[in-house]
Amino acid sequence: MKAFILLFSALLGNMAAPYAGAVVQGTLGATSTFMINLEVEIFRRVRVFRLTDINLGTFDFSQPAQSAQDLFCVHDSGAASGYTYNITFNGTNTPGAFELDSAGNTIAYEVAFDDTNTGSGLVPVMAGVPISGNTNPSPNTGNCTPTGAADNAMVRVTVLNSAATGAPAGSYSDVLSITVAPDP
Repeated sequence: MKAFILLFSALLGNMAAPYAGAVVQGTLGATSTFMINLEVEIFRRVRVFRLTDINLGTFDFSQPAQSAQDLFCVHDSGAASGYTYNITFNGTNTPGAFELDSAGNTIAYEVAFDDTNTGSGLVPVMAGVPISGNTNPSPNTGNCTPTGAADNAMVRVTVLNSAATGAPAGSYSDVLSITVAPDP
């Protein structure tokens, strides 16, 4: 039992040690100065910006698919020389799926993402499943403001002919939610 108490005391002493020298006590006199250390931790913050609505237009059934894309900016405040991030896409009509809706009729659509603005690395997206390890090799010093850094990511939406065939006439829509988080 004595060994446990000694070990416990040693552990408590080690935990308190970083704080022991942090304070300089004031002395009794005409004036007294008391000094304390201050510390603040700033967590990484991200921002996704400059997305616009994607309109696929009137579906052309003579083509195998109809696609449209949008370039946008991802910013990470903690990046001094580049960064990695996670991105998650969700459709709002049907949880866990990408579906356009018109009066209860649905058409499935596909989403692809590229962590560049070229489209050369597009990867298929699953609704609600984060895509991790996305990179931007340089810091985004413009903070994704309208006049700041260039777009550095792309989203592409595709409706396959096979998904649209047989769908009743109507205007189909969904809201695509895009969530970005720092990738440690």
